Amino acid sequence: MSGLLKQTESPNQGKQWLGFSSFCVIFRSAMAGLKHFFKPYPIDTRALSIHGIGIQEEIGPALINRPRGTKDCLLMYFYQPCFVRDRSGEALRGPSSFVVWEPSTPQWYGNPGGNWSHSWLHGEGYKLRRWLKEARIPWNTVLAVDEATVFERHLEMLHRELTGGFPPDEKIACNILENALREIGRELRMVQAPAVPGWLLELRGHLDATYTKPIRLADLGRRFHRSIPYLCEQFHRHFQTPVMEYVIRLRLQRAAYLLRDQNLNIGETARLSGYEDIYHFSKMFKKRYGKSPRSYRAGTVT
Repeated sequence: MSGLLKQTESPNQGKQWLGFSSFCVIFRSAMAGLKHFFKPYPIDTRALSIHGIGIQEEIGPALINRPRGTKDCLLMYFYQPCFVRDRSGEALRGPSSFVVWEPSTPQWYGNPGGNWSHSWLHGEGYKLRRWLKEARIPWNTVLAVDEATVFERHLEMLHRELTGGFPPDEKIACNILENALREIGRELRMVQAPAVPGWLLELRGHLDATYTKPIRLADLGRRFHRSIPYLCEQFHRHFQTPVMEYVIRLRLQRAAYLLRDQNLNIGETARLSGYEDIYHFSKMFKKRYGKSPRSYRAGTVT
């Protein structure tokens, strides 16, 4: 997998290629932001081979272009809107998009207009292919999977199994990955999402770009020329979450990422995440993550 190229491209600019000859393995105690390419592979059989895991890896403005894909299967979940090229063509997708690329299939994805993050798994094996087929997850097709924790939670468990200081158990790893794909498949079968109107995609993109600033429903209604009840009802219908709950989720995900920076105090982290009141921030953070920001930070120190 060496020699991969990372392409940064703006629609109105030329292309800048940033090459690198090998991947860097980053070990962090916190799962958010983790990027780990295994060498040697901790599990490497014909049934299942795990090559790398990433959890909420944050990327700057960029488009990733791999004309020949990778030699293994790549499972990927996008948290923010991203341009993705799949078998149906090139389009702005997500957030909450999931795709599985077949080996040696071209991969093109990212967002040249802003930061974005994704979780992913590189792997191969006849069992992995069988689980994808049984879950009815098609190759090279962007799918709407609203609940990010399904994929993310199982990646965390899988990484712990592979790096826990004891010999990894192939059966346990298989169970974890199979369960993840079965849950994703079940959600895909249960949710038949209607086509999302363009103004709603613009609204969600606006929230993705401005969630660290004050956001009021009245301002959104005026900006998108919709009544507040209709705007809220349509957003919840198409994205399965209330408008302000979506904003809170984005803010707290950013806070969890920033808390790994020991140079920022809790107040600075709160403000950079969209909270002026540190006490309200701490209350909301604990409600979502089960611990205070300070305790969460302590757990990220290696």
